[in-house]
Amino acid sequence: MESKRIDWIRELLAVIGRMIRAFRVVHIYAEGSFGFDDPADTGVLYGYLSPLVYAGTGLPDVTLDLRPDFERAGLRGNLDALLEVTPIFLLLPAMNVGWRVIRARYA
Repeated sequence: MESKRIDWIRELLAVIGRMIRAFRVVHIYAEGSFGFDDPADTGVLYGYLSPLVYAGTGLPDVTLDLRPDFERAGLRGNLDALLEVTPIFLLLPAMNVGWRVIRARYA
């Protein structure tokens, strides 16, 4: 049973990996603040995000302006994103999954 679950998860991740190439980031702009109930958790997340905020993502037209809020829990801000999708790159993996489901169901 556990082996089938692991195989299913592995297949799902493979399909997602094949579908990711269907998306292209045109631009992303995110600004806002975030915080957790525990200020230490806020600091840890900010430590992980700092390289992206200050050194950049390495992607063109991606701007992140994220600030920690050590006094309030929540996520506040604005997000503006534009992605281009190439549908054929979504269709082929979806057809592959459909074929596998049909084959497994009637095997």
